[in-house]
Amino acid sequence: MALCRRRRSFTVEYKIQAVKYLRANNCNVSKTAREYGVERVRIREWNKNYVKLAAENEGDRKKKRKLHVGRRPISIDLDNAVYEYYKDELANNRLVSNKLLKKKALELAKELNISQTFRASDTWLKRWKKRLGISLHKSNNSNC
Repeated sequence: MALCRRRRSFTVEYKIQAVKYLRANNCNVSKTAREYGVERVRIREWNKNYVKLAAENEGDRKKKRKLHVGRRPISIDLDNAVYEYYKDELANNRLVSNKLLKKKALELAKELNISQTFRASDTWLKRWKKRLGISLHKSNNSNC
């Protein structure tokens, strides 16, 4: 009987680091898999998807959007615009609330000429925060 392994998730940086190690060691998949504690098939998969992983890990997108989490966004431009607004508000020590984010999303959707049916609902906001790994806690809402 085969042992059941628990599913694990790895960061994009970890995957890129493993592929770089693989390529530095003349594509020795077994050695890389042992070094990083993963199955050989994962190393081969990450190597195959290296270009996509590198694109996810560069510039503005780095650590901003989780891979394959949540519902597909209505508009990536809208997501990015609301995220930039959120970062600016935090940088200026202003209060950031769910209500404020939804209001700004509606304004930006009009500016970006996004579907007339877009509504910044509670569900949209919850999924947006999940996609971007955002959590509004008191530390984000303080005026200190």
